[in-house]
Amino acid sequence: MAAGAARGGQIVAVGNLKGGTGKSTLAVNLACAMASSGREVVLIDADPQGTALIWAAAGRLPVRVEPLVAAHLGEVGRWMQRLELLRRRHALVVLDLPSVMAPALATACLVASLVLVPSASSFVDVAGTRRMLRHIETARRERPHRPPAVLLVPSRVIDFDAGFAALESGLAALGEPVGPPLRLRAAHEQAFRSGRWVGDLAPGSAAHLDVMGVADAALELLEQAARRPAAMPAARAPEPAPAMEERIAAAHREALSLGGRPASETWWRRLVPTRLKVA
Repeated sequence: MAAGAARGGQIVAVGNLKGGTGKSTLAVNLACAMASSGREVVLIDADPQGTALIWAAAGRLPVRVEPLVAAHLGEVGRWMQRLELLRRRHALVVLDLPSVMAPALATACLVASLVLVPSASSFVDVAGTRRMLRHIETARRERPHRPPAVLLVPSRVIDFDAGFAALESGLAALGEPVGPPLRLRAAHEQAFRSGRWVGDLAPGSAAHLDVMGVADAALELLEQAARRPAAMPAARAPEPAPAMEERIAAAHREALSLGGRPASETWWRRLVPTRLKVA
């Protein structure tokens, strides 16, 4: 069983604020790769496009895929409650996040042990990765006792020999660990069409080895996070616990009045109730 399962499991978020980076391909295959070694894994499709759900429709994946979309503020409370329940029941919860700044993405940055950010080589992709990292940095400031780890994943790499070094160098300049690449392989498209993951469709293939390399790197970071003692958060005076609807409405009003930048905490940090544990 994965490290951290005894205390309720760990959350792995996969996201980038740019579509077309291979996010769902990474999330689905990563969840299946982690499950292949005996871990209890559930994959959450938090993206309104529902790619992971479509992938799983044939029932051939070794993990359960559950839809959990929070498209607006009124759904955040339900979203967080369901996520916490799943975290308690599984060693690993993998989140396939939307590629836009949505409540689900913001909340995931605050509760995940690890955030994987797939990024292709184009300027637009790297710009989206920078935006994603800015949101993660905000989450780190607001949970300094157990900040999320990050793994940048070079994705859709076409020319490994000639093109990967420049991509790896560009991503490394962003200041976060860079994982093994996911090269553009026909097996990934075939796996999606057949409703299987690459380790089932083409075991031992280059595509399978790519996925296992990323999974191994992610699991190592999760092991490190589980071993690292949490720093004690600063003491805070007890606060009254308003109803979730009131909490959300008050935070949203404050965000609007301050242009989305409250002085003390971001508005989406205030949406997270203290009872939701950080994995």
